[in-house]
Amino acid sequence: MTEQEWLQFSASDGVFDYLRATRFSARKARLFAVACCRTLGPWLSETVCHTAIDRSEQFADGDITKQALAESRKDFPAAKRFQLRTECEYRGFTDALQLLPANSRVIVWSASWDACHYSIRADGWDAARYCWLAASVAHDHVPLQGEKAGLLRRVLHDIFGNPFCPVTFDPRWRSSDVLGLARAIYDDKAFDRMPILADALMDAGCADEQVLTHCRGDGRHVRGCWVVDLVLGKE
Repeated sequence: MTEQEWLQFSASDGVFDYLRATRFSARKARLFAVACCRTLGPWLSETVCHTAIDRSEQFADGDITKQALAESRKDFPAAKRFQLRTECEYRGFTDALQLLPANSRVIVWSASWDACHYSIRADGWDAARYCWLAASVAHDHVPLQGEKAGLLRRVLHDIFGNPFCPVTFDPRWRSSDVLGLARAIYDDKAFDRMPILADALMDAGCADEQVLTHCRGDGRHVRGCWVVDLVLGKE
């Protein structure tokens, strides 16, 4: 993979093989899977879908065991998927689904259900690959979703940064203000505070353009953001 292919990421799942070989963690891969699923929120009709996403995220953070994650798979029996998929042909389960034509509605609902199911796979890299594929299918069948590829690409870049231009984080930048802000952003998903984090990093002596630009940019931020992870020492 080249840097240009990375920056243009839109149509190949080979990126996950590259990231895995580059020794990024399965935690980051799983958080990417979670973030993909969360882009599908308007079309998630079942509580079990939201529960699966939350549990996958909790597992990534070490808050639940692999056994607890595996238990969620019982919430996705094939018979239930078939029943709900059939019902979806005749009615939308959410306001967003009701706005779609019947044929698109079934595809979007099914892909969204599948993405949530994939998010609780035991292997984080499998979860990332298949959640991305399912989310792509769902977004492809929603009108006026021309930014779909850009949305998923921004999520990918927010979590993994640019592996062709890695940042060396100076421990001296971890002031008490920087650490406090980063922990709050991570725990509360308070990504509106990223520009404040940039100011705190500058006060601590950081002048790295990649770090500061990422914090101040208008791109999408999710749990697993590479800058916040660097500050907190998360892999």
